[in-house]
Amino acid sequence: SVGQSLTVGVTLPLVGIGTAAAKMAIDWESQFAGVRKTVSGTEEELAGLEQGLRDLATASDSPVAGLANSHAELAGIAEIAGQLGVETDDILGFTETIAQLGMATNLSGEEAALALAQFANITGMDMGDIDRLGSTIVDLGNNMATTEADIVAFATRLAGAGKQAGMSETDIVALAGAMASVGLNPEAAGTAMTQVVSAMTEAASGMDQGKLDLFASIAGMPIEDFQQLWEEDAVYAISDFVAGLDQLEPAAQIAALDELGLSGIRVTDMLRRLGGNTDLLTDALGRADNAWEDNTALTDEAQQRFATTSAQLNLLFNNLREVGIAVGAVFLPVINDVLDKVVPLLQNISNLNPDVLLMGVAFFGAAAAAGPLVAALGLLLSPIGLIAGGLAVAAIGVPLFVDALRDASPVIDDLLSNIEAGVGTMRDKINEALFGGGGGGGTMASPGATDHQFALLTAQIETSFQNAMSALDFSTALQPAR
Repeated sequence: SVGQSLTVGVTLPLVGIGTAAAKMAIDWESQFAGVRKTVSGTEEELAGLEQGLRDLATASDSPVAGLANSHAELAGIAEIAGQLGVETDDILGFTETIAQLGMATNLSGEEAALALAQFANITGMDMGDIDRLGSTIVDLGNNMATTEADIVAFATRLAGAGKQAGMSETDIVALAGAMASVGLNPEAAGTAMTQVVSAMTEAASGMDQGKLDLFASIAGMPIEDFQQLWEEDAVYAISDFVAGLDQLEPAAQIAALDELGLSGIRVTDMLRRLGGNTDLLTDALGRADNAWEDNTALTDEAQQRFATTSAQLNLLFNNLREVGIAVGAVFLPVINDVLDKVVPLLQNISNLNPDVLLMGVAFFGAAAAAGPLVAALGLLLSPIGLIAGGLAVAAIGVPLFVDALRDASPVIDDLLSNIEAGVGTMRDKINEALFGGGGGGGTMASPGATDHQFALLTAQIETSFQNAMSALDFSTALQPAR
């Protein structure tokens, strides 16, 4: 009983813990393999990145440790960062920012990673400022009639035109926030604003004097001032133009836009919506500059989510997972060593002669009958009953099993004949000892005492071996024709 208690109370729990730890280590190894696939770096750099991700996933002062299964989430983001060309030194900071956006906004980690990396690549933004970009987006999303996902959708579509006009990252994001707040569609309005910016850039460069005069006139300033404003702060030139356009009568608006080559329905709709909310763009520009400078909005929002009970439970589970990864890593070399030996063995088995494989199937069929046999033997409650069960197996089961095997494969006929002969001899000896040997067998029991038990046992054993024979018949049907 002591051994059983130790097995149940100590051995089985330890085996379960070891198995779970190995599974966690295997999962993490697979997750970080994705990072290795996309991130270029020395082994030392990759080891540092791996440890950095694990620290982010578990540290009590790391908001992203409050994500469910943070190890997998962070590794997935880091893998995407490598695919998008983020430098190895910037991947950890990029991953943390994207994970916080996933916590604090309606953006998924994959969406945020893809959009912000593309925005940075188009604008030439230093990837070290990715956290400032994230804070700016969150601040505008919290204080404008839109969501972070819509702001990002507009910003990525405006990035090319904004870069052409010399806008800063905050200018582009603020313009995106203002456009999203008036209910415009990102694809249609983004294309329309790109047309406006291209037209104003061409005019300000002096390539079309007539358009330059009209842009400056609508913006309410001399040509030279408009050109200078466009060169220094293009987004404010757009704001002044939109505000001036809103002051014109509808017919004059249509005529002016037609002359500027901006008479499309999408362009007209966009400019009219922005023209009726010029203060919105001005406020967004000021707010974006402050949020970029302060660089706290994203972290503050993520910390609020981190303080919830749900996030704290995730922190607990993530630390348990980290322990499992550390412990399970000890088992991985052993597991790999075993696999190196088992896989070739399995490959050899699959290449065996069909007759040998057929014999294996037959023996598995016999093994399948073991359970019913044990249940049948349970009917025999005395030592004599156990011996009688052995006789029943020998007298009924073995001949049936041997006949089926002989039919299935002549290759093993000699072997089975020897087995049958040996069992028959054993049966005769036991029968003689029990009932006819005069050596005390009659004093133990008489044949009649076990007749009823034999009848019950025989019926159950016959059924069991019929099931085994069914398996054997199936294997015979699968045997290739000779």
